Amino acid sequence: VPTGSLAINASPWADVWVDGHPIGQTPLGNVVVAVGRHEVTLRHPELGERQQQVVVDSDTPARLMVDLQLP
Repeated sequence: VPTGSLAINASPWADVWVDGHPIGQTPLGNVVVAVGRHEVTLRHPELGERQQQVVVDSDTPARLMVDLQLP
């Protein structure tokens, strides 16, 4: 399966799940995932949960930045 790289950051910070699997706390860089569409869930104990979709390809690292303080 071809893979790509994903970098995830959140303001202020968040616990991160990719496709339902916990991968750590932001900031996260160079997360290796399969090429294609992924569901990223970010959770902060006071600011709640946010879900984003990201598309990863093998050529360019995908980057996701989420400001949890914005509605």
